[in-house]
Amino acid sequence: MEKKWIVALLAALIVAYLGLWPFDSLDAGEIYMVETLLVSENDGEIGVYTGEFSAEGNTVNEAIKNLAERTPGQLFLRQTKRVIFCGDAEERINICAMPKELPVGVIVYRSDQEPEKLQEDYGEMERRLEAKERREDRLPILAELQNRALEKAEGESGVS
Repeated sequence: MEKKWIVALLAALIVAYLGLWPFDSLDAGEIYMVETLLVSENDGEIGVYTGEFSAEGNTVNEAIKNLAERTPGQLFLRQTKRVIFCGDAEERINICAMPKELPVGVIVYRSDQEPEKLQEDYGEMERRLEAKERREDRLPILAELQNRALEKAEGESGVS
């Protein structure tokens, strides 16, 4: 019985050593987790900013794809806590077309400040928002905004 375990362990070590392991490993240092995502719109270009990296595109999804290409390692959006729309970005961006990688429970903020100003004060802004979130029970989340946009679209098309 012990021989079977030893043979299985040796086989696994050989497979791993030769690089034939069926799973890709990812070092935790290669993962870039985004807690706050700034979204802005300027002359039809959508910009996204994460605190260290930024990218642009014609849509939010394209901008995030470009951001993922610029980010060293793996861009991880599943832990995003908040999205901040700068200026008129929320009105000009289809909320329902937000990336599927963002959790639907992400808190949505709107800011009248220029994206550059928010980027300069990014760390302080995150600390203030985190304190505010602890104090307040009810903040708008992405799922609510998406539902409102869908209801509005259905009402405009006359479909129920």
